[in-house]
Amino acid sequence: MKKLNFGYDNGRNPSGAFEGIGVTGIGEGPVAGDYLGVVNVNSANYIVTRVTQAFKDMGVGRIVVHEALADIYPDASGILFISQDKSQICFQLEQLFNMKESQQLIEKGVPLREICDGKMAPFSFECVTRGETITATAIRPDVFLSKKQAINNCHSSFSRMQQELTAIYESEKESGKQM
Repeated sequence: MKKLNFGYDNGRNPSGAFEGIGVTGIGEGPVAGDYLGVVNVNSANYIVTRVTQAFKDMGVGRIVVHEALADIYPDASGILFISQDKSQICFQLEQLFNMKESQQLIEKGVPLREICDGKMAPFSFECVTRGETITATAIRPDVFLSKKQAINNCHSSFSRMQQELTAIYESEKESGKQM
């Protein structure tokens, strides 16, 4: 089973490096878990983990759900970001996945999306979860929302985005501005 480690970065421009372990930096919640998958519900993606390590061992064995983003680089590597805040959907999914019937389905290998009537997560999540150890960086809700909006509003390929950035850089260089 794949392992997932939780860390946090409370900065304005997180890069995937941790300030510390856990989700919030206040010494509560999960530290590590068994990665169960990612499910798309109502056009948002949620990472699902069974807690194996937690501060004060609180919640060990329970399934936790966090809204997640996959920030991908052109070489197909990437960073998995999760929101430090939990939406009502996170709590509802946790309640569903922690039910005895759901636990039995998960143990049988039934896909999470079938249990919650969700959809498959985008391919970008396969890129950031392909290793045996996965790192999830919890970020502030405002920064998470900003990154989510940027990803959702981007409809260009990596090469097209690179061309646009290069054109902006060259234009500013010619006019004497710094990027």
